[in-house]
Formats: sequence, structure tokens, C-alpha cells
Amino acid sequence: MKLSVIVPAYNAKKTLCTTINSIIKQSFTDWELIIINDGSTDDTLAKEKIIFMGKCNDVASIYMAMDIVVFPSRFEGLPIALLEAQFAGLSCLISDSISDEVILTDAVQALPLNMAPTIWAETILKIELKDREKFYEENFEKIEKYDIINCAKELEKKYLSM
Repeated sequence: MKLSVIVPAYNAKKTLCTTINSIIKQSFTDWELIIINDGSTDDTLAKEKIIFMGKCNDVASIYMAMDIVVFPSRFEGLPIALLEAQFAGLSCLISDSISDEVILTDAVQALPLNMAPTIWAETILKIELKDREKFYEENFEKIEKYDIINCAKELEKKYLSM
């Protein structure tokens, strides 16, 4: 049975993140969170600033509409989403806990997670946006080797040679 949690968020700018985190950390996992903002005056979930996407089957088109990806992950294997963001020519700010093997371009900057949120925010604002055409020209070979068709061909060669 899915549990629906409703969080009234009137002028909850200072407490909303803590509230959301406490819900996420619960042991019960079959839940949905509904946040209702009924006219806050303190920018709580300002409609023009936050977009909740939900499930998306066309991630590439979303990346093409963005400027920067922020990836403050604590534990990560090989984050495919970070590869996709780089392939879309996005500037990326990641945590330094992410493996260096996923950093393929100079469009990626890393910061320690223990840095103050204000440092992360300041860094985001200072990131230079990439000229995507130029980015593709400079990084085509790096990106091409991760293309799904090329990867499938390489795997096929390996399996057929066994």
C-alpha cells in the first residue's frame, strides 16, 4: 500500500529541506510526497524556480534545455547520468567522491561535499557555460566511444571472438 504524505509548505523556506530529508530517510519506502504551497511570501517552492519532472523517457531533450548539472552524490559507481550530461555539452559540478574515470571533459568541476552550501551555490554561479558546437568538435572522439551503437558493436566483437 502506497502512503501519500502531504506537506503543507506555507512560508516553510527554512524548514522544507529538513522535512523532505526526514521523509526520505524513513525505513518505509512505498510512499509519495505531495508538497502544497498555498501562497507563501518567502519563496517557498517558488513556481518559477523549481520544476518537478517526475518520470521522463526523453532525458536527452531535457539535457539540451539545461545549462548546468549539479551532481552532489556521496556514493556512486559509474554515474551514467553524468556521462549523459557531458555528452549533451553541459557544464557539471560534481562531488569529489565521484570516480575520476567518469570525468571525460573539462566541463566537469568537483567540490568536496563538506563544503558549505554557499560555496556550492557560488561555484554554480561562476561556472562558464559551454558553446555546445565548439564543445562537440573538441570532445567528439571522447564522446563517440561511449555511443550505445559503438559500445554494442565492441561487445559483439568481444563475444564473437570468445
